[in-house]
Parts: sequence; C-alpha cells; structure tokens
Amino acid sequence: MFSDILKRFIANSDLIGTDDHQLSVKGNMKKLKDNCNCPKEFNGLSVKISLGKGNWADVTWIGFTSSGQTIQRGIYPVYLYYRKFHVLILAYGISDSNTPQLSWNKDAITIKNYFTKQQLGKPPRYGSSMVYKAYRSPEEINEIKDDEDLNNLIAEYKSVLLQNITKTEEGSNKPLKESSGLPEQIIYFGAPGTGKSYNIEKELNSKNIQDAQVKRVIFYPDYSYSDFIGGLTPVTNNEGQPEYRFVAGPFTEILKDAFNNPDKQYYMLIEEINRGNAAAIFGDVFQLLDRNSSGRSKYTITNSDICGYLRGHDISKFKNDRIWLPSNLNIICTMNTADQNVFVLDTAFKRRFTMEYVSIDFGKLDADEVKGYNDETKVFEGSKSFKDLFESTDLGSYVNEHETTLKRNWPTFAQLVNEKINIVNGNGDSISEDKKLGPFFVTLEELKDRRKFADKVLYYLKQDVFKYTDSVLIPSYQKLYDDFVKGKADIFELFAAAK
Repeated sequence: MFSDILKRFIANSDLIGTDDHQLSVKGNMKKLKDNCNCPKEFNGLSVKISLGKGNWADVTWIGFTSSGQTIQRGIYPVYLYYRKFHVLILAYGISDSNTPQLSWNKDAITIKNYFTKQQLGKPPRYGSSMVYKAYRSPEEINEIKDDEDLNNLIAEYKSVLLQNITKTEEGSNKPLKESSGLPEQIIYFGAPGTGKSYNIEKELNSKNIQDAQVKRVIFYPDYSYSDFIGGLTPVTNNEGQPEYRFVAGPFTEILKDAFNNPDKQYYMLIEEINRGNAAAIFGDVFQLLDRNSSGRSKYTITNSDICGYLRGHDISKFKNDRIWLPSNLNIICTMNTADQNVFVLDTAFKRRFTMEYVSIDFGKLDADEVKGYNDETKVFEGSKSFKDLFESTDLGSYVNEHETTLKRNWPTFAQLVNEKINIVNGNGDSISEDKKLGPFFVTLEELKDRRKFADKVLYYLKQDVFKYTDSVLIPSYQKLYDDFVKGKADIFELFAAAK
C-alpha cells in the first residue's frame, strides 16, 4: 500500500535538520529519497518525490502526474508535507511557477486560506493548490491505514483529464496540449493600403480564432495607459458613496482571458501603433514584452492594480503582486509608415517585436473575398488608349512593357502612380517609398463614386505625394476636382498631363 511509503517519506522528511541527523544536502538527499522506496508509477500515474533541490525543502512532496502534465506546468494529485508545522496535505496540486493548461474546476479551499484559517501564517509554498484532505498532526498521519483518500483523488484527477479531451477539426480525439512555438509579437509596417490589417484578419481566420479570443484597439495621440491597461475611476458604491476602483482596459481584460484559458491563443491587436505614444501607453507593462524560451515574460513587474483585478476573477498565481505575460498571449500591431506628425517608436520598443514589412502586392486583389477591386468602373472611364496617353511621357516604356495587362481599373492606375514615383526619385527628387499606393488604399465604394475617389485619392496625390513635384497633376486641386468630378475628365489623362 502507498500509505506505508507515505509514512517512510514523512519519517525521512522529519530527519532533515534534527540534532541527531545534521545532514548535508549533497551527501544525503539521494540517500533519504532511496530510503522512502517510492515507486516510479502508481495507479497508472508517474510518481515524483522531492526533498529539496540544492537545499533541503521546507515543503517536501510526492506528486502523481499523467502524460502531458508536469509538476512545473500542470495539475496533479500531490502529498505536501509542511515540515515545520508537521502538517500533511493531500492536495489538488497546481503548478505555481507556470500557468497550467488544465483546471481542476473545484471550489475547494486553497492551502493559503487553509493556513490562515488554522492560524498557521503564510504557507512557504504551493498556496494556490487546494486542500483535498489535511492531516494536522503526527497522530493523524499515523492513523492513515489505507489508500482510500489517494485513490479517490486520483479517480477525480483522471475524470478531469477525460473531460478535457477535445475534438480536432478532423473529429479525432486528442488531449489538449500547449501550442508549440513562441507567441507572436509582431509589428507589420508598410505603405498605406498594403493590406496589413487584411493579412492579420486572414491569418486569424485560417487559425479558426474566434472573436472572443481577440481584442482590437487603435492608438491615437490622446490614447493613454488608463485607456489601454486600466486605471482608477470614480464610481458610486452600494451605499451611494463615491469611491475609486480599478477599471480594466482591453489589455488587462485579454490578459485575464489568457490566464483563464491557457489552452487557447489570445490576440491583442493594436492598429496604428505609432499614432499614439506607445512607450507611455504600455508604461510598466513594457518590461513584460521580453519573452523567454517558453513564451512567458522573461521578467516580472509589480502591479497591484492588475493583480487585484485578476484575483477578483479567481486568478491567484501571483506572488508579491508580480505579474507576467503567459505564452498564449500574442500582440500583433500595424504601423502605417506614411503617416506624418506621429510618434516615433524607439529602438528599445521595436527590439521586442518582430518587424515585418508588408510590400505592395496587387495580387492580393485576385482573392475571392475582395472581388470588385479589379473591375473597370465609371471612375476610370475614358476613350483614349494607354499608348496614346502615355507614349510621349516618361511612363511610355512602362506602358509598352505592360500593355497587354493594363485595364481601366484601380490596380492599373495605382501601379502607374507608383512607377511615376520611381521615375521622379530617379530624376533627383525625393518622394518617400511609403507614399506609394497599396491595393487597399481605397474602398470598393470609393471606386464607384468620382467625388469620393477625388476626395480620397486625387487629394492625397496632389497635396501629399506630388506636392513638391511641378510636373505631375499641375493644376490646382480645385481645377482637378472640377474637371474630374463635374467635367467627367479621364483620370488617366489628368495624370498623364505634364509640362
């Protein structure tokens, strides 16, 4: 019976530090563990025993784990012996250094609360594990005659494991396991309309990520730490009196969700990250962006507000109010490099992200979900051929080379504009590459309405892109607008006109 092994384990644990046995760790830890004669397996579970690691432990233990669960990251039945108090607890074990994938789904008293109730002070370790049964004295321990309690807890453990079998997309049953690889922490950057947000949405859909697993925000100049992380807000309590409470922002809310559901991936999406003061918005959470090889934050920070909020949602794995990011929390950002008067991301901030450039690719418009961008709409109507319009201009060679693929549609117009930027830059002027037009710079609605297209595209080209170039879109914007919107002028002809 395991009860006999348990008593040997207690006896050897009690030898540590006694006057008769001033044992050194190096010479005697293995000896005492061998004396326990503990099996490697019991009732179908792996058995682990610990009297300390490097130093004698204040809490010695025997744990029972199933495949996929470990003492370092998992749930498991465990005997915890608090040597100083001579208290043995058979516990619903919960790893205290890493977030477990599964939950016991029990409303049992935690060891921390048990110690408080028994006026024992604070437990040295494993305070978040829960009490199945406590043996509060050597006499009670000696009265353990069989393995009934242990076998009952193991049966409950196996039931929890069985309930957490999940169906894969193919319909086969596979146990839940943590996703492989590090969490994504990426900033997608590029010219306006290149499809940064489109790429993210497509990727999330391919991974079958549900709306409840995503929080999306947009940064702007007045966006603050309290908006993003959370802050103290005046509220009226039940007695009608004003008081201040911490109100969580979207980042803290998704952090809560990630801790509560470690088997799922969560995504914090930040659009236009450089339009707000990212360093100030992240504040102390910036320190958590460094991840270790397991995907968890390499460092922790002390934040009593966030910890208090998480504890209020039954997440009590934090010591001394020190928090971290779990490996299933991903942070994906977009950055429009053409925006002016925006905040600059410093090197320290960018170093903690993978910077991924999104190039201009009009091939994206061939996808079924974006049908319509290749249509020849009334916005691009005209009677002249591209050869007649551009043959005598510096775009002539480009038009001749691509003559068979050119159409009176958005991709053709945008690519002619982008080629013109290349030519202007080659002639000694300087127009930033990120001023080029991406495939999603306009909406389908704007491609069907001359006024909307003028206000969106024509104005941008005149006032931003070719503002200091005197050979492109020469007339005033008023004249260009009237000719194109009211006079139904050919947009390609307006663009081809030069000194």
